[in-house]
Amino acid sequence: MLVFSVVFGVLVGSWYHIRPQSVPSSWNRLPVALTARADRPARLDARQKVSRCRVHDGLPDHACTPGSVFPNATLEEICVSGYTQRVRKVSAATKRRVYQAYGFTYPQPRGAFEVDHLIPLAIGGNNEISNLFLEAAEPRPGYHEKDLVEIYLRQQVCARKMDLGPAQEQVATDWVAIYRAFSPGELKELLQESRTSWEE
Repeated sequence: MLVFSVVFGVLVGSWYHIRPQSVPSSWNRLPVALTARADRPARLDARQKVSRCRVHDGLPDHACTPGSVFPNATLEEICVSGYTQRVRKVSAATKRRVYQAYGFTYPQPRGAFEVDHLIPLAIGGNNEISNLFLEAAEPRPGYHEKDLVEIYLRQQVCARKMDLGPAQEQVATDWVAIYRAFSPGELKELLQESRTSWEE
């Protein structure tokens, strides 16, 4: 029992620095290190680069876009309809900086790219440039698919099935793994949800 406790503590303390190979679609099946902790603030790295950023397999350059959150955002605020519209504030100048950091001129053809929040506003992400990256629609999964991950995470967090801090860390670490773990049935449900209410 003592050995288990020590190993479990090490896993919990260090999981964020190990990129998960896969993320099961149900929160109850996520790695124990994510589910066994009480809620706590997300542990996120500082931004290290401001240029020569690259997206790889749908994931932003971690040194440019490690993720950032509103530190005082609560579920009571986040889970109220209209929250993201109230807090969204990304200027055209900031979008231009994101394009430049990722090596593209601004603007690009409509629909090709989106300046996206790595940690969604819908689960407490903020508008700082350290939480923004240039996300393409193609190849897939792109920003349309990430919208489904964001809807799922908000549903789970607001239903108290996920703790907020670990959910923020997980999407910042590898949102693509979450998307690829969805079953066809889950994707169908999320697509239907995306047609009726959009949350970022």
